[in-house]
Amino acid sequence: MGRRNVPAGTGMLFVFPQPITVDFWMKDTVVPLDILFINSDGTVATIAPNCVPHSLQDISSGQPVLATLELRGGTVARLKIVPGHKIIARQFSGAECRGQKASKNRSHSLRVDSSWVIRNAFG
Repeated sequence: MGRRNVPAGTGMLFVFPQPITVDFWMKDTVVPLDILFINSDGTVATIAPNCVPHSLQDISSGQPVLATLELRGGTVARLKIVPGHKIIARQFSGAECRGQKASKNRSHSLRVDSSWVIRNAFG
């Protein structure tokens, strides 16, 4: 990964050309991460929380996904993110336009501002 820290409120979004089953390890990662596996419509399919730095354990989406969002370890628990919550970004079909509400129930969505930074929309 090459990063020594992941500042609070930031993350890394990786969007694939088409939905695929993805597998990761944490071999070269020095910080714990929460990894969200995201469907084409922006819903969180599965979550790998608090992935252990330097681990060779396989971390799999378990199903085809369009993207992954890597967050600072502990973010998923702190924000109570669960599968089914929505990630709002232009990369996902049905994403709402900038300036519109993230969802009727804002406690169930994250708005992604760019490919590298997320802004907490949970409040």
